[in-house]
Amino acid sequence: MTGSNRHPVLQIEQHLDFQRTMFRLRRVGVLVLLAGVLAALAGLLGGMGPFAEGHAESGPTSATWPRFTRYQMPTRLVFEADTAAITGSDTFDVVIEGDHARAFSFEEVLPQPQEVAVADDRVRYTFKVEPGTRQQVLLQGQPETIGRLAGTASVAGGPPLRIDSFVYP
Repeated sequence: MTGSNRHPVLQIEQHLDFQRTMFRLRRVGVLVLLAGVLAALAGLLGGMGPFAEGHAESGPTSATWPRFTRYQMPTRLVFEADTAAITGSDTFDVVIEGDHARAFSFEEVLPQPQEVAVADDRVRYTFKVEPGTRQQVLLQGQPETIGRLAGTASVAGGPPLRIDSFVYP
């Protein structure tokens, strides 16, 4: 029998191949657990960490969103617009297109929009301009699907900002 020897003094069998295999499996298990802890600390599983939050900026507009979130858990998207750059109008729009518009239920919008327009894969919120300030818009809701959400958001008529997220089950 290979890998099985009798101990010379105790008269018991040793299964050395089995012991070596179990030692290797234990080592692999520890490495997998360590990789999971490092991924969590990096923010790859949601929460905090350097990779947890996405940020995009273009001119006077910016967006911040979670790169990784959980299915049907509260999630925030934050948009900012420099209202000094908005001229000739007393309103500005936040337009969300793509998967975030289709597979995301927005439950709270701050400040309260003057108008909301919904199309197939587009949601447009219209807000009153507060002159001379950097206006922040907070959209809170929850993802209604699992997997990758890809889309864009444009604030105050600026160029579209790419907002991609991954939703864990």
